[in-house]
Amino acid sequence: MGKSQEKSPLQYDLEVPAHTVPFEDILGKLSVNQDSGLSEDEAKNRKNMYGPNQLDEGPGVQPFRILVHQVANALTLVRHHVKRDVMCSDE
Repeated sequence: MGKSQEKSPLQYDLEVPAHTVPFEDILGKLSVNQDSGLSEDEAKNRKNMYGPNQLDEGPGVQPFRILVHQVANALTLVRHHVKRDVMCSDE
């Protein structure tokens, strides 16, 4: 199984949803010390197993594209239409 197909530590199957379990139990399941975190050896092992802890760069923010999506959004169009009708009825 390659790095992209392996489960990360947080994807291990739990018997119940994680939010219903005391955090101490989750720390134990993930072999993490609450005060000191992972040992250096465990951190190195996980880095080798799962890769570095970083996000993909991605294309970044494109202001023009955001503007186009906002203008094309149906709710924005409806709101603009209603506002225009209200302004026209005041005349």
